[in-house]
Amino acid sequence: MKRLAGLLILCWISAAPLAAQEVYVDFDGSGRFSWYKTWAWEETEENSLKGTNDLLHSTIKNAIEHHLSQGRLVEDGCHVHIC
Repeated sequence: MKRLAGLLILCWISAAPLAAQEVYVDFDGSGRFSWYKTWAWEETEENSLKGTNDLLHSTIKNAIEHHLSQGRLVEDGCHVHIC
């Protein structure tokens, strides 16, 4: 019984930091995503971790590319301002 109580207390202490996290999500609920067929990267100094944390930059970029490619969206190699 003491072992079970100790295990429950340990689990509660381990999970306590998770309850302290705050996650904010913002999206446009009126967006018509069925209109979109392609996507492309537009890297600027404000939205890039390149040079600061190359590994994190690469990890985030690869994850986004993977999830976008799983749907019906196709990567467009053409940048918005050029084409």
